[in-house]
Amino acid sequence: MKVDYKVVVVACAITAGAVYYVSARQAEQENDRPVLRLLVRAAKLMLWAAMFAEQPPQEETSIQQTVGADGYPTISHARSL
Repeated sequence: MKVDYKVVVVACAITAGAVYYVSARQAEQENDRPVLRLLVRAAKLMLWAAMFAEQPPQEETSIQQTVGADGYPTISHARSL
């Protein structure tokens, strides 16, 4: 799919305008909602905590390859090797 550069420029301009509009409105409403601001900060903190709470799964290192009749290792598609 080929996208014309004019479409990309218009999309970027609309995005920039929307970001400017939202940031201007947010500056006005920032002091109006202290409870909502507290909830947002708590949610962000919990997401960061969840990111580092568990260790990533250990990768399996003991993969056995079988050799085919031609002398080359066979591919196990179930294990991506």
